[in-house]
Amino acid sequence: MQLPNYRLVRLDNLTDVSLFDCDNIDLNDFIKNDALSYQEELLSATYLWMDNNQTPMTFISLSNDKIIKSENISFWNNICRIIPNNKRRKHYPAVLLQRLGVSKNLQKTGLGSEVITFLKAWFTNKNKTGCRFIVVDAYNEERALNFYKKNGFKFLSNNDQSNHTRHMYFDLMIFKTKK
Repeated sequence: MQLPNYRLVRLDNLTDVSLFDCDNIDLNDFIKNDALSYQEELLSATYLWMDNNQTPMTFISLSNDKIIKSENISFWNNICRIIPNNKRRKHYPAVLLQRLGVSKNLQKTGLGSEVITFLKAWFTNKNKTGCRFIVVDAYNEERALNFYKKNGFKFLSNNDQSNHTRHMYFDLMIFKTKK
């Protein structure tokens, strides 16, 4: 396990992210140029795991979200089936994993999966925000989609197969019952 070797910090204006490189132009640009302003506008919160030299090794950016009743009846019925009848609604609370970046020299080491496991534990331990799901708009690339599927995420819909991103979700109750 690598995460315990790093210190978790919330991004602030003193955090040096200039050396972060995850080999993805969009993610690098976000952490270096946009993450702090998103946070200042209360649109997201960004957390980084730093090594002993204060170099960011990985980061996540989170915000509140929800899964809403879909026109795809079979999908919605699948979601509702896992919710007790007396708790069913037209939408369910979720946390959006807006961005996840892992330093390029640590990719394919399992660190990204450790971050996902951390999030699952973080949101099920004393239920910090009352969210049932983690959702992500994953890049519609085989590597990214396989990563999220390997970590238990499922597609929210098949209607976005030709889009730049695919909507995926993870039911936190699955993780909670495994603990």
